[in-house]
Amino acid sequence: MTAALDLAALSTVTDLLMEQLGSIEEEQWAVATPCDDWDLRALVDHVTGGNWFTVAVLSGATASDSLDRARERFADGSPTARQAVSSAAEQLEAFQVAGVLGQTWHHVAGDLAGGDILRVRLHDLIVHAWDISQSLESTAALPGELVSWGLAEIESEDSLAVQHFDIDATGLSTDRSAGSYLRLFDRQS
Repeated sequence: MTAALDLAALSTVTDLLMEQLGSIEEEQWAVATPCDDWDLRALVDHVTGGNWFTVAVLSGATASDSLDRARERFADGSPTARQAVSSAAEQLEAFQVAGVLGQTWHHVAGDLAGGDILRVRLHDLIVHAWDISQSLESTAALPGELVSWGLAEIESEDSLAVQHFDIDATGLSTDRSAGSYLRLFDRQS
């Protein structure tokens, strides 16, 4: 994978998430999601917290301090849809700063290059964009370029997602659909 492709995928999934998050109505926060034990509020909290954590990491904070900063942002409760949208935009901007992808950062998975953090984060965002879409009963399909990015990254020799998410990528070469990609993360399409 190249940094340009990774950043393009992040831009695509960020646009998708911002559109989804901005469309959530008050009565939808409690709807079920494909994630066991998470309603839409908990899923958006997870995505938003991950965005805030990543922004803190990419600003130079340690993993521990980044977790603390993200938790502090939940001190007054769950973020609003507007705050969730803002967190996605902030994360995109943080990854676009010159030099960020090549620098080493402190992450919960260890010291990682920014490009590696981006690739792991992208899988989480792509899968959860699909989860949010399902929860909102959207008929929109997961953009093909995101599925293609995810499958190609998982099949690469240096895929951190395979390690980070503890997934088995065997058999992908014969089934390159959104369903095959999502099933790697225990999702059904």
